[in-house]
Amino acid sequence: MLKAKLVLLRQQNSILAQTNSEATGIENDDDEISVLLSDSGHKRVRSDTDHGPSAKRPIKEPAAYKGKSIKEHGDFTLSCELAFLQAPSTYEDDVQKVTWAMQYLEGDPRDRWVNWWRANADEQTTVTWTFFTTFLLNLLDDPIARLLDTHEAYANAKQRDGQTARAFLTYMETLEQQLDPYTLKQRLYHYYSRLRPELRIAVTNHNFVPTDREELCNLATRLEKNIKDGRRVVVETTTKEKRTRASGKAKQHTQQSRTQASAVRTDSGRPAERSKLDHSQLECYNCHQKGHISPNCPKKKQGNRNKDPIRGKA
Repeated sequence: MLKAKLVLLRQQNSILAQTNSEATGIENDDDEISVLLSDSGHKRVRSDTDHGPSAKRPIKEPAAYKGKSIKEHGDFTLSCELAFLQAPSTYEDDVQKVTWAMQYLEGDPRDRWVNWWRANADEQTTVTWTFFTTFLLNLLDDPIARLLDTHEAYANAKQRDGQTARAFLTYMETLEQQLDPYTLKQRLYHYYSRLRPELRIAVTNHNFVPTDREELCNLATRLEKNIKDGRRVVVETTTKEKRTRASGKAKQHTQQSRTQASAVRTDSGRPAERSKLDHSQLECYNCHQKGHISPNCPKKKQGNRNKDPIRGKA
């Protein structure tokens, strides 16, 4: 009986030792995979079964960069920098950032950068992220021509009709990133002077004085909404007034038509206006006296009564 228990205990210890060995092997394999992903410039993505504060969202890869426009360059740069912020321990230096972003280049930008990379092997360990993004940007346009175009666009910048104050500020900030830095006051004045006239007047009439451009943008956004709501009220009031005037004119026209229709004829068949004429200063054609007209001459009527009737022959 004692021997049987001893054999069972040894079997359990053997199974436990084998289980620990397999678990250690799995941990070692996991560490090797993490090292390989780190060396290749990729961040291991945790599975959906990971829980707790250590679980992180997968890094969103940027879209392929083909060098078609400055906007595409800005979007690509922003996507890469967001990925760097999500995994700061993976992309600790600029070399790791550049080598990771290289794999998303396509077409001419990829060929040009690879040629530079191979021709400057001694600089591969010191290349910076700023140099990489500037290199791609210079492929789009000559740096001097691009700078002149940016200056011209910034000088001619005006808030368009339908463009919000916030959207216009974003546009100006995009241009300023390519120019020499302005002071805070200069940025404030530049933004204010390029707002729409009615918005500048509203800002000027406001008691609050902004100290920086962000405060000015917030104020302009509120006033912009008030102006928009005021226009809506004016349009609705104008439309209501037009309808009221049109209705009043229609009623007045109907009343005039009814009045004219009732005064067209009198009981004697003559127009009503004629019966109301003043004859005191008129001269009769029959008796040449004033006060009546020939059809109403009393002498003519009297003469007709005194005249003998015509008698036929016997």
